Amino acid sequence: MGFRLIPKDESFFDLFEQQAAILLEASGVLVEATERFETLAANAKRLERLEHDGDQLTHELMAKLNRTFIT
Repeated sequence: MGFRLIPKDESFFDLFEQQAAILLEASGVLVEATERFETLAANAKRLERLEHDGDQLTHELMAKLNRTFIT
């Protein structure tokens, strides 16, 4: 019976990919906000929503880590 420091749970990668997608979208919104000042208010709302989505994923990741790894 082998011991694994890192469990073979690939659902972590799904969460990482979701985080990356949020970061990619947020960076595009930030670029647009700096290039087109007239869209600043709308882009600020989009960034706030994306930040919230990212925070939720971070909490989900942390909870999953706490359940998965034995310390």
